[in-house]
Amino acid sequence: PGGGEGASDDTPAWPWARGGKPEEEAGNELEPSDWLSSTEVRDLRGGLPPPPPPPPTPTAQYPEVENREVLYFGALIIAVPLVFSTLMRETVFHPVLERRLAVDDTSFALNTEQKREVVDELLQEEKGRQFDVIAGRAPALPESPDRLREELLELEKHEREINLRSVENLVSDSTWLFSSSLLLALNKSGVKRLTSNIQSTFYGLTPATQAFSLLLVSDITVGFHSSDGWITIVNGLCGHYGWEESETFVSLFVATVPVSIDVIFKYWVFKYLRNMSPTTGIILEDIDR
Repeated sequence: PGGGEGASDDTPAWPWARGGKPEEEAGNELEPSDWLSSTEVRDLRGGLPPPPPPPPTPTAQYPEVENREVLYFGALIIAVPLVFSTLMRETVFHPVLERRLAVDDTSFALNTEQKREVVDELLQEEKGRQFDVIAGRAPALPESPDRLREELLELEKHEREINLRSVENLVSDSTWLFSSSLLLALNKSGVKRLTSNIQSTFYGLTPATQAFSLLLVSDITVGFHSSDGWITIVNGLCGHYGWEESETFVSLFVATVPVSIDVIFKYWVFKYLRNMSPTTGIILEDIDR
């Protein structure tokens, strides 16, 4: 009858209406197939053509290329400033400072602690010489003020050379820091790739390995015995740059810097690590208990 013919014309273009399977069983996405043509799929999507798939990125196709680029950039930001500061030190800083040391007797003067060390060293040499004279191993030398003065000036010159090297260290390290900061500022994309690679590497570890790594770093920097390491570092920096060691400054540094690092570390674990790696956060909490 006519009603049957009209029903065949008004048959909806749904898969199950044509004897096919429901959409839930066929898949979550509507794609052209034997049941639906590309025009029907477009109509069901609101009349819009299906969006084209995004082009694959080179890093997604070749992750080893990205790793090589990150390693190259990491080596670049270390080697280039180091080579530049070394060349500047040997070709500019050292000759200029050596020239000043030769023409100016008051340059790179000794501080109070160095003067005491020079006098103590001179007295130690005199005592050792007197011991050899009394033991008959060396001839007696006349007690001449000129001889003592020459030895004192020789020791003073040695200390001034040490001060010169300290100034060279300060200027050279400042050049390295400036060139490194400039290189990082001019390569923001490389810095972003480097930090992203470090994060992906860390979060790609197992939770136990992540917790062990974090505990190792935290115990070294803010652990029970970390104060001895911080004192050694501060005293080493003072000697490297020719600064006088101050017990007050060292005590304040050890009392504030490790504590601040510990607070920042706990804040990072509480705010970020729990969301990125909940299992690692649970392991750290269990260990703290």
